[in-house]
Amino acid sequence: MTRELDTESTVLLRTLLGETSPLLPFAEAVVLHLCMPPARIGAPADVIAVVAEMLNEEALAGSDAEVRRRIRAHPQVLASFFQNADLLEHHTAEAALVGRMVMAALEDPRPSESH
Repeated sequence: MTRELDTESTVLLRTLLGETSPLLPFAEAVVLHLCMPPARIGAPADVIAVVAEMLNEEALAGSDAEVRRRIRAHPQVLASFFQNADLLEHHTAEAALVGRMVMAALEDPRPSESH
C-alpha cells in the first residue's frame, strides 16, 4: 500500500517550501510520517506548518543554540527528521543545514534552555 499526501497537503507544502525546493521529498515523507498512525501528532495542515517552519532558510541558518531550541520544541519532528534523513539530497546546501539541525539537537543531551 502506497501512502501519499493528499493534493491539498502537497500544494500547501510546496507553497510554503517552494515548488523547486530540494527538501520537498524529505518534507513530504516527514509530514506523512507524522500524520499517520502510530506517530500521528496532528492534522496535516498543522504538521505541515511546523515542518515548513523548521525547514525555512531563516530557521536553518540560525545559530546552533537557536536551531537546537527550535527543533527540541518538537521532539516528534526531530525523530522524524532523523528517521527520514536518507531522503535528503545530500549534495545540497539545504540538506547540509537540515543535517546540522538534527546533529545540533542530538549532540548535547542537556536541555537547550540551560545554554
